Amino acid sequence: MPSKNAAFLVKKAVEAGIIHDEDLATVIEVIPQAGPLARQVVTDLLAHHQRLQIPIKFPLLQQGFVYALAKGIEAAHVWQANKVMLPLGYSAEDMLAGRIGAMVTPEVQTFINNTVGPAGDLFCDFQELIVSALSSSGGEMAILLLVLNEGMETAFFIGLDAGMAFHGYR
Repeated sequence: MPSKNAAFLVKKAVEAGIIHDEDLATVIEVIPQAGPLARQVVTDLLAHHQRLQIPIKFPLLQQGFVYALAKGIEAAHVWQANKVMLPLGYSAEDMLAGRIGAMVTPEVQTFINNTVGPAGDLFCDFQELIVSALSSSGGEMAILLLVLNEGMETAFFIGLDAGMAFHGYR
């Protein structure tokens, strides 16, 4: 059963038209990609903020969220094309710069590009969850990490569902 935060984001993704319903597509071969990708996105975002010695900025978190969602779409394409899961390309530099390139066909890249706007809007709902978690925990970093990891992983699964629907799996 998904957490309350994940269920909230999935519901908002339906409302935003990113996915068709709250029953997310599941591809057994793809599931192991989600957690490590989410953790890598969060690790790179936090390291970037620490390196620059700046407070955490929501626009950069938004780029990470959209990147994770786009990687979910890419994972659907890679799986659909190969029927096995190959490693996804990952670039912290691209993610931090807001670039969403993927190893996909031009049609899928267009679909990803068209999903970026609604995914960015969906992040605003996620931002509410982040702020709520921080204020209820007194700014506890461990709580922030949990919420960020869960949100990035949920974004990946929303992207996977959108990508599977794009390829006709529903």
